Amino acid sequence: MKLERMTGQEHPFYAAAWALYEASFPANERRDGEWQARALAQDAYHMCAAEEDGKLLAIAFYWTHGAALFLEHLAVLPELRGHGIGAALLRELRALPGKLILEIEKPVDAAKQRRQRFYEREGLTLAPFGYDAPGYQAGTGDCPLQLMSEGAMSKLEFARHCAFLQETVLDCTAGGAKPLAIWKE
Repeated sequence: MKLERMTGQEHPFYAAAWALYEASFPANERRDGEWQARALAQDAYHMCAAEEDGKLLAIAFYWTHGAALFLEHLAVLPELRGHGIGAALLRELRALPGKLILEIEKPVDAAKQRRQRFYEREGLTLAPFGYDAPGYQAGTGDCPLQLMSEGAMSKLEFARHCAFLQETVLDCTAGGAKPLAIWKE
């Protein structure tokens, strides 16, 4: 598997990657095309296609900041799920510089708990705090998100992540003007 960074719609995997993104995430957790173009203009943003033999397998959209790598979106093609591709992709991302941080929806139902267990099997730890993030698209509701990271996340790391999220990531969304509502378990 090879990770390819896509910097615009001209990339051969862009259309398929965008379709997987739209199918895999609810509107309040994903950008529309206009806001995606704004994110792509940021040096810290990486929109990557995981491919093998010229076929898209999965996507990983992430940000780099300071000593962290914030994995914003990860999705595997539905017909390839359960075959270890997501785990292999996560291991590739963990090999990149920076402490891996990601968000999951609060694990309040079976599907969300299954997602949490997947990341825990891959060595990530659930933080005891999170936030209600503003919807990425106009008119969508907030999303309660909890953080996971490599090793325990300190309060300072959490504060730095929240500042980066508010100042950079959410600035590339329709909901970016609204502040995070931070909470602790």
